[in-house]
Amino acid sequence: MKSLIQIFESLRILFIRSNLQTRLAMVFCTALLAVGLGLLVQNANLLSNRMEYLLDGQDFAPEQLDQFELAFSGASLRNYERVGNRMRVPASSKDAYLKALAQAKCLPVRLEQDIAGSSDPLRFLEPRIVAQERERKERIVQIQNTLKEFPFVRHAVVTYDEKSEGFSADKKRAATVAIHPKNKPYLSRTERRNILRLVHMHFPGLRASEIALVDLGLGETFTEPSLGQSDSLWTDRRREHEEDLKRKATELLMGYGDVQIVISSEPVGPADLVEKPSNVSSTGSSENDPSPTLIANRKARLSEFVSTNPTPQTPILYSSRIAVSIPSSYYHRAYRQTWLAAEGNNDPANAGNSSDGSDTSEPSLGPTMSAVASHIPPITQRALEQIKTQTVQAVREKLIPLVANTWMTSKEIESRISITDHFDAIEPTPMAASPWQAATLWLAESWKTLGLFGLVMLAMLLLRSVAVQKANGPSLLDLREQAPLIESDEPLLKPSWKLHEKIRSQPEQVASRLASWISQN
Repeated sequence: MKSLIQIFESLRILFIRSNLQTRLAMVFCTALLAVGLGLLVQNANLLSNRMEYLLDGQDFAPEQLDQFELAFSGASLRNYERVGNRMRVPASSKDAYLKALAQAKCLPVRLEQDIAGSSDPLRFLEPRIVAQERERKERIVQIQNTLKEFPFVRHAVVTYDEKSEGFSADKKRAATVAIHPKNKPYLSRTERRNILRLVHMHFPGLRASEIALVDLGLGETFTEPSLGQSDSLWTDRRREHEEDLKRKATELLMGYGDVQIVISSEPVGPADLVEKPSNVSSTGSSENDPSPTLIANRKARLSEFVSTNPTPQTPILYSSRIAVSIPSSYYHRAYRQTWLAAEGNNDPANAGNSSDGSDTSEPSLGPTMSAVASHIPPITQRALEQIKTQTVQAVREKLIPLVANTWMTSKEIESRISITDHFDAIEPTPMAASPWQAATLWLAESWKTLGLFGLVMLAMLLLRSVAVQKANGPSLLDLREQAPLIESDEPLLKPSWKLHEKIRSQPEQVASRLASWISQN
């Protein structure tokens, strides 16, 4: 403690005996050091308060999350966050939170252990309604755990309810499955049907139309009238093909704005799957032979229909048509981009020589690139038609691989792609931000850095002034403080002959002044 007091006292004496500039430099250096330490402490707190999900982001039931909160409160841990069905805890104190859960005995347990531990030999004595409700809950939990094992499901919530009116034996049933997709934005139609089929098989008597699937990625609800493997298999596989084709076309036309795409397809092969053209008319007679042969032809057509019964492994080829509608705002945006590119490539000396601003390859009317946003000429009909032609050609080249087949000619392939446009809101021309607004935004974001830099520069200037002062001699303040002493010692500063005369005339006075000067210095 004494050493600290001595250090503080020495610093205080140094501060008192120093001049004004040194004091200011010490004050600013101390403030700079305090600000730096504060920033270091703030960054350390941010690193120490980093949050992470409990148990690698596992989803929990609301009851489990409530138990977790009670366990954390019992251990005086209050820095957790409840995010949906997951829990976030500080990374630095993760062990303390896990220890609190272990002490409270509320860690999640596997479903098999729960079912095995809940077995009771006297369960047959419980009421029938209670037994049905318990079995229904166990079945729902089992379905949820099964769905979580799917590679495309991150979280699943299943609800089921049934109700009978009066003494009727028929029950009204309803089931809902909410799926949060994993590693994908939405579920495909095949994945949705597999999920609905799983729920349908777990609840006897539940019809396919009574099951609703909620895709949380899209925010839409889907139902299927039939879930059989062989019922309408041609239609199901055609829809899956159309959805896949639409997804590919959407990815190819990503940069064209709000594009509307319609897909239609028909199965066309292989040859053993396509209904072969028959020479038998609908009345049962051949085109060449007018004699009626109804029984023989009916038998042939029935055998041909049975041979085309589809299976899930049957390969199917499709002949598809794509209709695309491009928003009109894309043409205006493409015109602006082309005009800016032409303006950047042109020589500024040749700017303004264009007589028609519709040709995007010609020089534009803007004098410099600084006024690009406000000097774009309006689009003309010629430029619009040219951009439409280029856009249609580019879109057609991108979509041709999706509809092309080996037996089609180039003209037939092009006829299967229809490209139109529709009106939408045209984006306004982006105006360049004023320098004052840009400077204001920059100052609002960087004022802390500028303030810290100003403190550093001010401290460096003060230190430099102190060093220059010591090199050049005493300052004006020092000379002002020493002025009385200089006035009192004025006879000693005279030339030597005057000093000799003074010593001869007044030796005692000179001796006293000399003694006082020596004692003071």
